[in-house]
Amino acid sequence: TVLGFGFYHPLMLMMPSKGVIGLNMLCIADEKPAVLNRCLSEVVKLTETAVFKPVVGKIFNAMEIAQAHDYLAGRQSTGKVVVTW
Repeated sequence: TVLGFGFYHPLMLMMPSKGVIGLNMLCIADEKPAVLNRCLSEVVKLTETAVFKPVVGKIFNAMEIAQAHDYLAGRQSTGKVVVTW
């Protein structure tokens, strides 16, 4: 799994003035649930007002949930994978 993320040499990031930042949302949820709730509420608002425009890559119905899981596990997805009920 770790190898799937790839390796980045600092020069690959420094030359175009880019960076990589990661955070553990589970820690935030455990330690500061109000902060996480506020952030998620803002994301929902930005999606509802079309500031964020998620791309749907593929839609599965509930009976195809195993195929949806395989699709994600096989790293074939681009965009969001949706399961309809």
